[in-house]
Amino acid sequence: MDYIPHESLIFTNNVEEFCTIKVLRVYDSAVKKELDYPHELEIHLTGNCPSRCKECSYASRRKGQTIGLDKLEEIFSSIAGTNVHTVFFSGGGDPFAYPHWKELLELRDNYIPDKTIGLSTSLLMLPSDIDLSKIDFYQIHVSGYDKASYVDQISFNGFDRLYSNLLKVEESGAKYVLKLIFNDYVYEHFTQYLDFFMQFNATNLVFKCEQNFLENEEIVSDVKTENIYLDILNSHPIKEKYSIIIDNRIDKLFYKGDVNECHIVQKGLYCLIREDGAVYPCIASTYDADNSIGNINDNPLHTFLNRGNLDKYNNIMLKGACPLKACRHYRLNKTIQGEYVEGKDYSHIPIPDLL
Repeated sequence: MDYIPHESLIFTNNVEEFCTIKVLRVYDSAVKKELDYPHELEIHLTGNCPSRCKECSYASRRKGQTIGLDKLEEIFSSIAGTNVHTVFFSGGGDPFAYPHWKELLELRDNYIPDKTIGLSTSLLMLPSDIDLSKIDFYQIHVSGYDKASYVDQISFNGFDRLYSNLLKVEESGAKYVLKLIFNDYVYEHFTQYLDFFMQFNATNLVFKCEQNFLENEEIVSDVKTENIYLDILNSHPIKEKYSIIIDNRIDKLFYKGDVNECHIVQKGLYCLIREDGAVYPCIASTYDADNSIGNINDNPLHTFLNRGNLDKYNNIMLKGACPLKACRHYRLNKTIQGEYVEGKDYSHIPIPDLL
């Protein structure tokens, strides 16, 4: 079985969540013209964030802007009744720095109760007046495992806030993933991180290899050669908590040929709206504001979402403006290019929560 190729270590009890055939199913639906709108809409609610994590690729691009509730209502009403499957809040800034979460979830209930809602957060902030279970899944980015490690990694002690807020998310019963950037610091403190994660019941753990996204440098090489981390895993009780460990640190897809086109963009499977209203057809294109295909403050969102005009999605790749390896769509494009077979039956795999 092939897996969605994050260059990472993934701890899970449900291997089907990472099965590449789910990506192929969504792509196949687009080939068959069964999808009229993007499968996933990603929204950067705000450019504000309480942290300056060392690994953050957005820290130098924050403008402190925030999407207004009126615009969110326009967005939600535009996708109501469409085949948009997932609305994912990320950043930019931290989504929980957005000041109107109670109202946001009320708009969600009014317009898009059938859509899957997820967010990516450092969890250093948490609104006190919302039902956390109304968010379907959380990607929680962890920087440290105690007070001292948080000071080292983000320059202040965010550990107490993370710990307390993580307990609240767990008590809500919502699905959550703990995600950590695999770098030299993590290598040196791997056992301590595993000890910390043992206290919680995350659905999955993702140790993702560090990469300089904007410069498109190679993945940190040490993680491919150091077997000591696998030795730690083999002796750590976390193996009893997660029955499956997927090791994609040297996944063959990354070292076999290149991707010369973005299938995700060409089929219009994804759309991103930044906090200033700018609309982008892929993740990595946000590194340059000139790559925007328009702005929801100037034109209605549906003019960008409808797949009837794919030139709006194609232009980024055709201009060669995208640092192709600098996003998760690169991994999915490698999967599609290497494995997709038109006419094959992919219907037995459920639609994924997130591209």
